[in-house]
Order: sequence, then structure tokens, then C-alpha cells
Amino acid sequence: MSASSSPTQTQVRPDAVAQTSSSTPFFITTIPRTFLVRHPTCVNNNNLKHALLPVDLQALEDPTPAESATYQNSIRCTNYSHFLPLISRLQHTSQAPITIPLPLRLCRLLDASLKVFTLTGAPSNLEAEDIHDALSPLLSPYFSGQYAGSKWFIRLDEASPKDTRFKTGPYTSADQIILALTTSLRVYRSMLRIVEAAESCETVEHRSLGEKLHLMPFREEINTFNEFRCFVPPMRFGGRVGAITQYSDRDVGWDPTSPRTWNAIGKLLDYIPGVFFKTAEEMGVPLPREEGFVVDIHIKEISEGPDRWNWQIEPLELNSFGAQLASGSSCLNWLLDWRRMYGLELEKDGLVEVRIVYGEEEGHENEVVENGEKLPIMSPYIWDVKSHGNEVPEVEEPLPVKVWKQRPVD
Repeated sequence: MSASSSPTQTQVRPDAVAQTSSSTPFFITTIPRTFLVRHPTCVNNNNLKHALLPVDLQALEDPTPAESATYQNSIRCTNYSHFLPLISRLQHTSQAPITIPLPLRLCRLLDASLKVFTLTGAPSNLEAEDIHDALSPLLSPYFSGQYAGSKWFIRLDEASPKDTRFKTGPYTSADQIILALTTSLRVYRSMLRIVEAAESCETVEHRSLGEKLHLMPFREEINTFNEFRCFVPPMRFGGRVGAITQYSDRDVGWDPTSPRTWNAIGKLLDYIPGVFFKTAEEMGVPLPREEGFVVDIHIKEISEGPDRWNWQIEPLELNSFGAQLASGSSCLNWLLDWRRMYGLELEKDGLVEVRIVYGEEEGHENEVVENGEKLPIMSPYIWDVKSHGNEVPEVEEPLPVKVWKQRPVD
């Protein structure tokens, strides 16, 4: 299948989409869970080489290899620290996050230890004591005294160590955090970039820069089943959300035949310009609109009284935008769905595409057993160029994407 063709692209007339409670018109596309199990590399790609991109997209983008300054700047412009005040303001929690600076010397130790981990599968004994001696005093206060019994979700400015055995947490001890930071390939890539950037800087000030470790209160109600990844392309492509997708690759209950799903998506689409963009402007937090970004948003149904329900919406994090950069496409594909993700189709028909996992693939209804044999689960953070390569997804048959144009009646 050629990368320039896009079997998932859908042409939908604006007048074919029913009005919803959202001021942003949208349509839903669904892909079966069974198909994703059989073809896990057909979605959720990232870090794609310029030469692999569809020809039309190549013409719009300069080559951005991972070692280039352009790539590094694109990663840094969505560093968590930049947007922590905004995210904290909009999240529904009373406990403030904790930010712990990690000096460059410690980043070098982590980088060296993680290099060994990538080769042996175990943290380096050589740096282990120094890392523990440096990190333990920084972390231990947040598990004792007023913080005794605390549970945390952790992340660096650039990434979280959710590729470790601890996944997203909760972290209940300093030793758990130290182990996660020394056994995460995601952390390794971050440390490698930090160390290389420091070595290439000309000023003493920039050569001393390190990383930040953020401890956020662990919240049981935050889970990927209620998370959507929203693609906000650069201003040169319009700067409006062109596509969103559920984060999980499971069928988690977003039913296109249910008014509940359409109401939730409508609320989410209105939230981005009406609350997220507006609050950022009021707070003076500059969003990377020129570069574009990907924002992960959590949406949860809450009760407001007898037979009264509403949606609680909050941002989780920002990531870099673009097929050549690090953000995974979740249930979309940077090669196949790029016109929607980059907002080009939005300029034509005014519609946002919303991708969810739903239904069964014809002829494969019994292929997936959710309660029984454990299925191979692909996670949005597992895709890696080194392990999957930059190949075009090998799918001989058309992708079984179904278009839902009409909002069901309440």
C-alpha cells in the first residue's frame, strides 16, 4: 500500500452531519478492535523519516531528523514545565504538584546508567550508588511527614517512565522512582538529548541546564479509557483542531450510536478553544501555536444531582506535533490520516474527524477474547522507530473504517 494513498480518508459533506450540542461540527470514524489486534502497526506511529512521508506532506515539511536542532527545539517547546501553571489551573485536584530540579551532573549519571540498561537489561552498578545518593534526599521528603502515605504519578519535562514495570504508578517510595528512572528507555532518550544539548551549547549558562522531575498526586479516576489525543496543527495549516482520537486501543465504551458519546465529544471540542486556549491567553501562557502541538485531554462523566449528568474535562499534557516528531498518533496514522490531522480537510469541509474503537471486523468476531486469553496489547507509548522501523504499514486490504455522520436522537 502506498503511503501517498489513504484508505482511511473520508469525504463527508457538511450538510450530512447532524447538528450536535457542539459549536464545532464533527463526524466519527470507528475502527474495530479485532483489526487493531491483527494489524497493530497500522496505527500509532511517530518519528517517521521525511523520505517516508506522502509526497504532498514532504512538500509541506522540512526534514527533521531526531538529532537536529529543529527536532530538539520542537521537543522543548512542549516541555511540561512551560505549561504546568496552566494545567494545574484547569485540573480538578486540590493538591499542588511538586517540581524537583535535576542538575546536569545527575542527568549525566542517569544517561550513563541507562546506556548500560539498554545493552544489558539491568541498571549500571557503577552509577547506582551515586544516583541513589543524589536522588534519595530529593525524593524522600515527599514520602514522609506531611506527605506520609502519598501516592504520585511522575514525569520529566519531556516524558514519563510509563514504559517501566510501574507504568503510570502510583509511586509510593523514593526507591520506586529511582528504579523507574534507571530502567526507562523513554527517560534514556530524554537524558541523551539533555546531555548532548548541553555539550553543544556555547554558553556556560546553557551548559549547566538539567531536567525537572514532576510529582503529581496520583488520581485513580484518571485513566486512558477516558483520554483523547487532540491534534492542533501549526498556524500555517489553520491552527484549529483537525482530528482527535481516543488514546486507548481498546473498545472502551465510546459508542457512536449513543447520544452520550456525541455529547461528550461535542463538549470536548468546545472545551479546547473555549476554555483551554482562553485560559492560556488570560494567564499569559504562550501555547506553541506556530509549531502546533498535541494535547491529551481527560473527560469524565459526573453526577450533578438526580438524573443530571455533565462532563468534567481537564488537560493532562502537551506534546510536539508532526509526523516526524515524537507524539504517537494513537488510533490514527500519521501516514494515512495526515490531511485530517494537519487540518487540511478541515479547511475544506469544516469538520473534525473523531476516531474511536468500536464494533467487530467482519469474519473476525471471535478473534478477540477480552475475558480469557490475554491479548497482545499495543500501548501508545510503546511505538519506537528502533523496534518498529519506518516501514509503511503492510495492509493489503482496505482499513475497515466506518463513518458515522448522523447524531443519534436522545
